[in-house]
Amino acid sequence: MKRISSLVQLLALVSFGVNPIHFNADVHGNPLSVDGKTYEHRMTLHPPSEATFFLGGKYAKFHAIAVAGRVATVEFKLVVDGTEVFNSGLLKGKQFRKVELPLKDAQELQLIITDGGNGKGGDWAHWVDAWVEGEKED
Repeated sequence: MKRISSLVQLLALVSFGVNPIHFNADVHGNPLSVDGKTYEHRMTLHPPSEATFFLGGKYAKFHAIAVAGRVATVEFKLVVDGTEVFNSGLLKGKQFRKVELPLKDAQELQLIITDGGNGKGGDWAHWVDAWVEGEKED
């Protein structure tokens, strides 16, 4: 298993809203709890944002918890090799969706967060406990 935050060398393209990516902390350095459990690892972004990872067909599975910030209204999307494979629908104020999807032979993974349609003010969002597994040996 490799955490998304450890795959920075595979992070090929990033576009983000008004602030940079924060790894493993929110903008204030605080931990994040989801459904009563505190998570150490996450990627916090402000929409509109997109992080594209070049996987090179090396991973079998992706896992994450998509979490809207405290006052956010956002939508999370996952795109694998140009095809949208996950859409959270609108999430508001700490709502979350767990995601697990196969990545067999996937070359590219895009983690996208969009504004919920009501303006981007306060729309922090988190990819929590995000990891890929099943790395193939070269």
